Amino acid sequence: MSRKTRSVSRFLSLSVAAVAVLAACATPGGRTPEWIAGVPDRVADGHRIVAYGNGPTPGDAEDRAVEDAVHQVSQILLLRLEESGAALGPEAGPVIEDVSRRRVDVLEPDDQYRRTDRQGHAERYQLYTYRASEIDEDRARVLERLPAVAPVSETAAPTEDNSPLGQLRAILTGDIPETADGIQRRLEQALSLASAVVVTVQPGEVSIDLGDTPPDSYTVSVARRDDPDAYAGVTMTVRVQGPLVDGSRDTETFPVTTGEDGSTAFPAPVPVFAGTTTVVVEPAWLADATTDWYAAVSTQTARDLLDATVERLRDRGLIRVRSRAPEIPTAIVVLDRDIAGNPIESSDTMRGMLQEFSDTDFRIRQVELSTAQREQLVEIPDITVSDLYDVLPFDVLSRVDRVIVGDAQIREFSEEDGFSVLVEIQASAFDLRRDRVLGRVSFEERISGSDARSAIRAAFQAAGRRLVRRIVPQLP
Repeated sequence: MSRKTRSVSRFLSLSVAAVAVLAACATPGGRTPEWIAGVPDRVADGHRIVAYGNGPTPGDAEDRAVEDAVHQVSQILLLRLEESGAALGPEAGPVIEDVSRRRVDVLEPDDQYRRTDRQGHAERYQLYTYRASEIDEDRARVLERLPAVAPVSETAAPTEDNSPLGQLRAILTGDIPETADGIQRRLEQALSLASAVVVTVQPGEVSIDLGDTPPDSYTVSVARRDDPDAYAGVTMTVRVQGPLVDGSRDTETFPVTTGEDGSTAFPAPVPVFAGTTTVVVEPAWLADATTDWYAAVSTQTARDLLDATVERLRDRGLIRVRSRAPEIPTAIVVLDRDIAGNPIESSDTMRGMLQEFSDTDFRIRQVELSTAQREQLVEIPDITVSDLYDVLPFDVLSRVDRVIVGDAQIREFSEEDGFSVLVEIQASAFDLRRDRVLGRVSFEERISGSDARSAIRAAFQAAGRRLVRRIVPQLP
């Protein structure tokens, strides 16, 4: 209820004497009072509040100062309720706001100050004292209007429903205010509640070599800050994100639920790519609940509040996976083949690979095969390390430890609306010394060009660059 909408009886109750008292305590407009710079939050007799409003007219400024006072009283009242151990459910928020608004409706300012800013807008500052006796009265009024809640056993872990996490869920899954000011006040309340929750995933960060086994399991816990008890029965979403490979990430998502001790464990992911794998945990309802909020926020302040709230409810574990591949001498041999499967006298795919490798520290050697060696390699349906010792020149085998072998074949060629070429790549990386396959890739690459020759060349080279991006992260 704003000043403009107060009842006539309330307005008439402000006698001439009361108006005179207000005028007497108002700081003259020419001198800025010291309390505007800030006052101690808690005083011996309660809390002091500095409310502020700004608007195109003095009435607008006063209305907004009142709304600011209502918000601050609500926060004080919520804090006092939590300190007293009240079990608050989703219905508590509207009740607290209504009681706070009624309190501000009868509070008289200890002092007030008016001025006009540089843009010609009216500013209103009002200093209130929210006394301890009034806080106790309002706390009792809130509890009287709330349904009875069974007390929580001192030995049982609190659940999401009787915790700040439950209140926060109610805020974020409830109706979104229609005004920017309303959204900001609601998000400030959400951040305050989120600050009381601690979400943890352990281990936080580990480093391993690609191919090694990570820790046996991860542990997720949900607890209240500065409280030994944890929250039981909270369903969390675990999202495992692999490193960026060829423009995309492998992502796995699954739910877990905290047990009586507020924690739960799940098997550690086994990374298949070098780079950083991220394990993210958050309440299962968080993503859906905040989607509409992100669409509704219109100010940077509101977005910052929402981002901070989300981050308070989320934790990450990092698996940093190292690779020694750049240090190991590696040969590349990829055959370019026409649409009939015959080897063609070009090395465009390997040129594309060398272009991609040029920005790395890899020790790469390109292998040029004779016509007979090309034909021999084409005839092998499933290449093994033994086959490579039969086909590759001795000077290559003696100088490298690994070989990337494959073929790039034209699968489609179209002359409609220009020239379009589809190339299929199949390739494998072999460890010659340990007789094992390190990685395999298979994909298609389509390229268009202004003429047939340039389109074919571009398709093979693009396939070569992509081959490197996809197979290198698999190499230990």
